[in-house]
Amino acid sequence: MQNLRVAVDVGGTFTDICIMDEATGLIRIEKTSSTPDPIDGIMGGVSKAGIDLSKVALFSHGTTVATNALITRRLPRTAVVTTKGFRDVIEIRRANKEDLWDTYKDVVRPYVPRRDRLTVPERVDAGGQVLEPLDAAAARDVARMDRAVRGGSWQPLEGMQLAGKTLGIIGLGGIGREVVRIAAGMGMQVIAWNRTKHPDSPVPLADLDTLLAAADVVSLHLVLNDETRDFLDAARVKRIKPGAILVNTARGALVDEAALIEALRNGALRHAALDVFHAEPLKSDHPLAQLDNVTLTAHAAFRTPEASMTLLRRAIDIVREIAAP
Repeated sequence: MQNLRVAVDVGGTFTDICIMDEATGLIRIEKTSSTPDPIDGIMGGVSKAGIDLSKVALFSHGTTVATNALITRRLPRTAVVTTKGFRDVIEIRRANKEDLWDTYKDVVRPYVPRRDRLTVPERVDAGGQVLEPLDAAAARDVARMDRAVRGGSWQPLEGMQLAGKTLGIIGLGGIGREVVRIAAGMGMQVIAWNRTKHPDSPVPLADLDTLLAAADVVSLHLVLNDETRDFLDAARVKRIKPGAILVNTARGALVDEAALIEALRNGALRHAALDVFHAEPLKSDHPLAQLDNVTLTAHAAFRTPEASMTLLRRAIDIVREIAAP
C-alpha cells in the first residue's frame, strides 16, 4: 500500500527531506548533504532516509520541471510534483499517465496559516524573542567586533541606533508585513514600496527612488523572477542613501553584486547584512567574504526545525488537496 508522502527542499548545502506516513500521521525530517546533481542529491537523500520508494504515493520537490521528468522515471505509480518555492505548483505528473499534468498557480494561499509567515522574520530576529535582528547586528557591527575580540583585539565600535531611523521595505508581502511589525516594535519609522499598491498597507507607500533616498536601512523581500533579477542594479544602488544598511534575506540575484561590492568598498553603503548570494555556498575568497562591513549568514533565514517542518508539510498538504493519488 502506498501511504508515504515525501517533500524535498534542495538547498545549496543541505537537502531536507520530510516524510509523512498517512497511516500513522507521523512526520519526520531527514537532512543530507546536497550534491551538484539534484537528482543524485534527492534520490541519495531519499535512500539515506530509508524510504521504501514502492510505498511513496506523492513526491514533491522545489527544483525544476526537467528534474520532475527524471524523478518520474525513478518512481513508478507515484505522483511527482514540482513546486516553485513551495508556493506555486507548476507541474504534476504521474509516471504511468505521462499525459496527466497541468499548471496550477497561487494554490498555496488558502492553506498558509498566517503564523507561518513569521519564520523568516523570526530568523532575522536571530531566533525570535532572544537575540537582536540581523539588521541590528549590522547596525552595531556585531560580527566585526566578534572577530576582533576572538583575535585578541578589544576595540569597541560606535554603531547606528535603529530607534527613530527609517526602514525601507521593498516588497510588502507576507514576510515584508511581518518585518513591519518587528521594526515598529524597535521604534523604527517604516515606509515601503510594492509593485502592487495595497489599499490596506500598514505603512506609507513610497515610490522606489524616494524610498532608496530616505531609508537608513533597506530590506529586500521580493521573489526572484525575470522582472526582479538585478532589481537593485548599479544605478539604483547608487541612489541608496549614503551610509545606509542593505539587508537581503530574499535572493542574492535581486542585487547587482558588483555594484554592491563597490558601494561597500567606497563607503557609500555603511553595511550589508546578507543571507543569500548569487552563488551558494559563498566561497571564502569571495569579495563579500573579505569585507569587514558585511555580515554573512548561510541562507538560513527560515531554518528552524519548526519552520522546516511547516514548509515541507505545507508542500505535502497543498499538493494532496489537488493531486491525491
